[in-house]
Amino acid sequence: MGRFLGSAGYDGTWRFWDVEAGAEILIQRGHSREVYAIAFQCDGSLAATGGLDAVGRVWDLRTGRSALTMEGHVSDILGIDFSPNGYQIATGSADNTIRIWDLRTLRSIHSIPAHTSLVSDLKFYPGQPAGIEGSDTAMQMDGEQPQQQPNKSGLYLGSCSFDGTIKLWSADDWKLQKSLVGHTGKVTGLDISSDGRFLGSSGFDRTFKLWAPEDAAY
Repeated sequence: MGRFLGSAGYDGTWRFWDVEAGAEILIQRGHSREVYAIAFQCDGSLAATGGLDAVGRVWDLRTGRSALTMEGHVSDILGIDFSPNGYQIATGSADNTIRIWDLRTLRSIHSIPAHTSLVSDLKFYPGQPAGIEGSDTAMQMDGEQPQQQPNKSGLYLGSCSFDGTIKLWSADDWKLQKSLVGHTGKVTGLDISSDGRFLGSSGFDRTFKLWAPEDAAY
């Protein structure tokens, strides 16, 4: 909706804000240490947080209560994101791994030995919102028969690490598809454009890099 914002803090809390009203709606405690990462489910009914206590939590925003505790990492959770399918969550940790969690079974379904140093951030490819021209779900006419384009959101997951690399993983079998090397130091963050054409990354080398397929038209 674009109206609400979540923040995670070193005071051990996460907070939910109404941007239009400029007011705090909810303050929640549940982690035993600093809260480092936060993400929202695609329909806005759930939030997920990751903390330096190595624990991830899923929160029901209708009640403000914890709905699921994700335990399995042995070090800080530094990145968290919901898959666009709404029922899978990825967490990246200082234990160098990524874990995939399934809300339907309430457990971790896969562990990826992703990097040789801590996983600093991760993002699913989000896809464009329905109804936007050029989006995965936009209707296109072929003669008189409307055809819906296949939804490509969530097809891959991107991660970055203090080992200096960015990696792309298939969201079907969680296998490595591409490794990107360009930063001369630790990579601290990444994001994927909604049209899937670009990936942005930032690093300790004081640079921001924009990545695109070799055959991409600009």
